[in-house]
Amino acid sequence: MLGIRKAPCLLAMSFLTFAICAYAHKARIGGELDDVEGHDGYWRDKKSRQRQAEKWREEFKKLDAQLATLSPEEEHWLKVEIDDQIASSGTYTKRALDAMDSREYDLRVSKPHVALIICALNNIATCSLGARYQKDEIKYWTELACLFMDFEFWQSVDDLVSRNIVQKAINGVTANYYTNHVGWAQQILNEIVIRYLRGHLVE
Repeated sequence: MLGIRKAPCLLAMSFLTFAICAYAHKARIGGELDDVEGHDGYWRDKKSRQRQAEKWREEFKKLDAQLATLSPEEEHWLKVEIDDQIASSGTYTKRALDAMDSREYDLRVSKPHVALIICALNNIATCSLGARYQKDEIKYWTELACLFMDFEFWQSVDDLVSRNIVQKAINGVTANYYTNHVGWAQQILNEIVIRYLRGHLVE
């Protein structure tokens, strides 16, 4: 069965996976993380950071094009089966969990999240040059790192790949989507955000 969500386990799984991903990122398992332009500090220059944002933006636009917008009927079904169930019982009922294991729920989670990623990347790619705008750039990079680390989003993407609704190749990788994007989020924080906070980020 695809993508069963057990809400009480998500936080623990997320933290455990993050720890594993951090180790994998350092070890460069499979070499998948080596393709990021930030490797060895290339992100320190504003133009190189914008090029990376533009590249990722185009990749997520490809993913967005594969994600259907839910119909009003599908939205209503999710409300009845999930939202109303949780609101009335105060817990994740079997009926709600069964509905969460669906194409409709995966799309409800993934479609708006991809839109937020594209928005953050577009803001980075179009952010004005100059030291006075660095604070805005860092805000957008921090938002992107948070979006990359969302476990439920990548679980939904995995389910959609398993359902053959979206293609396996996503943002340059064909597996371990969460692992790779947590690794890239870690690089964003190390190479960009922390450098900015220490006053070492190059414009």
